Amino acid sequence: MKKQLLFLLLLPPLVRLQAQTQQKPVTDHSSRWSIGLAAGLAVPGGHFAGIETMAGHADTHPGPAAELTVAYRVCRYFDAVVAAGGQLNNGEGIPYGPEPFSQPANVTFRDQNWKIARLTGGGTLNIPLRKNGRLDLFFRELAGIQKTSAADVYKTIPVNPLLPGPLGNRITVTYPGPSFPWTFAWETDAGVNWKWRRLWALIAYTGISGASPATNLTYLVGGDALVTRRSEFSTTTVHANAGIVYYFPY
Repeated sequence: MKKQLLFLLLLPPLVRLQAQTQQKPVTDHSSRWSIGLAAGLAVPGGHFAGIETMAGHADTHPGPAAELTVAYRVCRYFDAVVAAGGQLNNGEGIPYGPEPFSQPANVTFRDQNWKIARLTGGGTLNIPLRKNGRLDLFFRELAGIQKTSAADVYKTIPVNPLLPGPLGNRITVTYPGPSFPWTFAWETDAGVNWKWRRLWALIAYTGISGASPATNLTYLVGGDALVTRRSEFSTTTVHANAGIVYYFPY
């Protein structure tokens, strides 16, 4: 009789404990720090997608992109984020007018890749889509700095203009793409975060980033006059990435 009475007294607390255990979110929101890695495709947009060069119209092609993020959870709905990312896009270089005197021609070397690296920081807004914490919709705004190296510009010219001849009588002259100074950059993203384990999550997001790097180039005009011109180029890019996030257990 005493055992039955003890069981009846302990039954309600046990039921409540079981219910709380079943309803516990997959993610431990007390985890403050997290690190994520994502990779995907960077698609040039606007002037970056198709530019006018000395040889005419040329396209800049989609290429690989990657991003490493470190985040600190301020509260359930907001994270502070620092991100380092980059992309590689094959294409033609910046549209020179006359050939730049400060970028001497090279007959052999040719690099047709735009190289972009970014270091940004900002915030992420998390909107829960499920009560158990498994699935979040997130919006992210970042701003920072970008380093850009332009692809080379090249054109084929006759060895002797008076004797054009077949293609064998022509050479390809390459004008090295300049390395632009660090400049302001921004990025905005939207995506989903799916917690498949307590400390692990899968993410997928798409967004747009942009910058307008500029540098001074010196041109030889009229055979003897040197003129310095400011060369600016937009690198607007649409990207789609997917990856994984690890939440540190403290």
